[in-house]
Parts: sequence; structure tokens; C-alpha cells
Amino acid sequence: MTPGPVFLFELLTIARRRRYYVLRFGYGAILLWIVWGCYSSAGRSSGSGTTTLTIQQASSLGWTIFLAIAAAQFAAVLMLTPALVAGVIADERMRKTLHYLMASCLGSGEIVLGKLASRLITIAVYLMVALPILAILGFLGGVDPNEVFLLFLASGSTAYVIASYSMFVSVHARRPRAAVISVYMTELVWLFLPSILKHATPWGRLAKVPLIDVVRVGGDWVGWTSPLYVLMEGAMRFGSPSSWYAMVLEMIGLQLLCGSLLAALAVARLRPAFRAESSGPEAGLWAKVRSKRRPFPRPACYDDPILWKELFVGGGGAVGQAVVFTLWVGVVCLVGYWTFEFAKDAAQEAWSEGYFQSVDRMGHRKMNVFSRAVATVLLVCWEFGVAVVAAGTLCGEREADTWTSLIATPLTPWQIVRGKFLGAVASTWTIAFLWLLVTGTGLLVGAIHPLGFLAGTVVAAAFVGFAATLGMFYSLRARSSSRALTATIATMLVTNGLYLLACVGTPFGTTFSLIGVTPFVAAASLASYSDIGTFTSASISGSHDYGTAIDLLVTG
Repeated sequence: MTPGPVFLFELLTIARRRRYYVLRFGYGAILLWIVWGCYSSAGRSSGSGTTTLTIQQASSLGWTIFLAIAAAQFAAVLMLTPALVAGVIADERMRKTLHYLMASCLGSGEIVLGKLASRLITIAVYLMVALPILAILGFLGGVDPNEVFLLFLASGSTAYVIASYSMFVSVHARRPRAAVISVYMTELVWLFLPSILKHATPWGRLAKVPLIDVVRVGGDWVGWTSPLYVLMEGAMRFGSPSSWYAMVLEMIGLQLLCGSLLAALAVARLRPAFRAESSGPEAGLWAKVRSKRRPFPRPACYDDPILWKELFVGGGGAVGQAVVFTLWVGVVCLVGYWTFEFAKDAAQEAWSEGYFQSVDRMGHRKMNVFSRAVATVLLVCWEFGVAVVAAGTLCGEREADTWTSLIATPLTPWQIVRGKFLGAVASTWTIAFLWLLVTGTGLLVGAIHPLGFLAGTVVAAAFVGFAATLGMFYSLRARSSSRALTATIATMLVTNGLYLLACVGTPFGTTFSLIGVTPFVAAASLASYSDIGTFTSASISGSHDYGTAIDLLVTG
């Protein structure tokens, strides 16, 4: 008994695509670079000038390589799984072939589970690339075989739950790009929100808010399915290896349970979702609600129709918009609360000691560190968000069969590209608002120098503009939005630090090698009064710090 024709067809099709060969080769090369870099670092730290290691150093090297490969493996699972799975059903719908599958004698389980199983086998192939390296580590010592087994089990269960959720989203999505973006956004929330709710939310001040205990307990339960949450909890508790194993096994069990439920929901919802889409606007109560008048009418179309379309037409469904709005309100409340807490101490110092006399005080330093950390995270999210939106601008017109009519209009290429570019940037205005809130508050209380604020603004504009143009470039040349999205994300990862793998084991005495890393340049640009003063004094004295500061300035 075979798994089904859909499974066999998908498996053969995936195995013959050249880009998967390239991805496997690239992932294997990254793992080899990691091993070589760790080995070179161990040789330099041995103090003997050679790569001859003692038994203790070899054991430490094995553990270091194991941790580095574990991090790379989980990163590969988190990045590759949505791109491989989230668009499978939506792609059939976009190519107008889904109704052929629905009309065949295939059941919903054969279609959904066949596609899901073929994608999971593909992901398992990537995970198995690291198995020979981890097997060799046993000869170095320091790595328990149980830990290797738990690593593959945890990464496999994580891939399973993400793939099942991706399949569930793909069943309801109309376009592959929308499905992939939705899964990536949910993945970010799933990874970071439980930890933020537990460690960064002022629960004591919210004790009187109704249902606050439900939110806290629910976030904790969701967190135990997140690898990042489990890692943070294990690091904070400093438990024994047995307690670590228990936490990881609990996470694996919850992930397998949630993944099975999501896969079952995807199977159950395949045909109802197809019927609801093909039956027109009268199918179901929610479709009738969506067909009602908009709560806020669109403004009249002005002289820039492309920009008007990007700003006021399209977007996700009402449920997706409600979820995004709820998350946005929560993030704004958290960022606003902690910004107020750090800025309050800096403002009190400025009020009591004077604005310029207090710039070196502890409150100002803490506010500067907070501003740099939060603004850097927001800028990375802003950059990738703009890139993702821009990657589907021109491909979306071709997929919606409106590209020919758009080209036939009197609009010039500049008007089309300009409208799409500004629309992609404007779609992430919420992140820009939070970035300006954090950096502007730091500038107001004296934690950020005006030159640092100006430099941070220029850096943000440069990186966001690059992301938008890169996404539009791939969107113009790619055959589908999913391919444009994959190429854009891959290029962003390479240009934002993945190229440093080629520099592993090579010592650098300058910051020029970090010229493309967004977090480094963004954090370094928000200079404080102390940083500017140190740079000025170093330039006068001609010390070594002056050369380092010049390298940093040129890198930025």
C-alpha cells in the first residue's frame, strides 16, 4: 500500500528541482564553515600556537561545535519550513488546478497529508546533513549521545508543528505569498511573545485588569511549545541535565500534539474552504459580514493611482487584520511602558542636575542601551517587513491577471515603480512609529546625541530603502511571489551577516567586515553624548581609540 499519488508526485517533483540541490549544498557548506571556525578558534585559544588540543580542550571543542550546529539546525527549520510548506495548497489554487484535485477520487486526507509528508521528508533530508558531523563529535568527547538524539527529535517536532500550521494556513490562503508571510509572522509571535509576556510585562500593575490571569497562563502554555521559551527557561533555572531533558521532552510532546491537531484541522477544512471560495459572496455568515460596507470609507483616488491602490486596496482578511491590530496594540503598550520607565529616570536626572550635566549619569546610560537594543530589533523587523511586502508587489499583479491591463494604461514605469515602492514602505508604518517613539524619546531626555539620532535616521532610511528595492527587483523577475519572497529573504540573510561565515577563523583588526550587518550598524549609529565626547577627545589626543572610532564611522 503506497502513501498515495499526491505524496509520490510531490516527492518526485521536489527531488528534481535544482534549487533544492543548491539549498542542501549551501546548508552543508555552512555546517562545515561552523566546524572549521570552531576548530580554528580552539587552536588559537590553546596558547601553544598550534592546533594540538588536550583532552579537556577537545571535549570543550566538541560541545562548542554541538551548540553551534544545534543553533544552525533550528534556524534552518524556522526559515525553511514555512517557505517549503506554506504555499503548497495556495499554489494549486493560484494555478487553477485545485478544482481538479477536488473533482478527483482523492480524499482530503490524501491531498493534505500527502503534500505534508513529502515536505516533511524534504526537511528531514536537510536535518540529516548534520548527522555525520555530530556522529564524529562523539570521538572528541563532551557530547552525550542522548543530547544528539534529543536535538534531532526536538528539531523534527518543531518542523512538524510549523509544517502542520503552514498547511492549515495554506488551505485558507488565496495566494502563496500571503500564506508564507502569515506563517512567518505567526512564527515570530510564537517564538518571542511568550517570553516577553512572562519577563517584560508589568503583571503587578495589571493585576486588577479582567482576564489578565488567563492571558498570563495562556502565554505560559503556548511558550512551552516554543524552543526559544524553553531555552530561556532552562538557562534561567540552571537545572540538572535530567531537568533539561524533561523540559525538552515536554516541549516535544506538546508540539506533536498541536501538530497533529493542526494537520487534522487542515484535512477537515480543505473542502469547506474550497466550497466557500467557489460559492461566491453569499457563502457563509462571515462572507456576508465581509461584504458589508467598510467602517472607514476609502478616500477618493488622486493623481497617484498606484500609491492609492497600495495604501487603500487589498490587505489581509478581517480576521488577519484583527489579529495584527491586537498584536500591534500589545507591542505598543509594552514598548511604550518600558520606554517611559527608562526615560523617567533620565528625565529626573536632567531635571535635577541640568540637561547637559547629566548626560553621563546611570539613568541616561541605561536609556541609551535600551534605545539601541529596541531600535535595532525594530529596524531589523522593519527592514524584513518592507522586503517581504515589496517582493509581492509586481508578482502579485501577474498572479491576479492584472499585469497586462496595468502595462496597457498610460502610467509610466516610474509611476508604477514609485507607487509600489512607497506603498511597500508605508505598509510598515507601525514599526516606523515605534522606532521614532523610542529614538525620539531618547533624544528628548538626552540619552541620544542629535548627531546619533541623525545617523540612526540615515541608517534606517538606507537599509529600508535597500530592502524595498531588492524585493521589487526580485518581484519583477521571478515567476511567482513565493519564489520572489524566497530569493529576497535569502539575499537579505546573506547581506546581513551570513557572508561572515567566509571570514570564520580569520582575525580582523577592523570593523569593516561588519559593513552589511544591520544590527551592528544600527546599534552603533545611535551614539550618546559620551560617545561623541570620547570620539572628540580621542581625535585631539590622537590615541588608538581614534583609529577605532574612524573605522566604526566609515563602516556605518
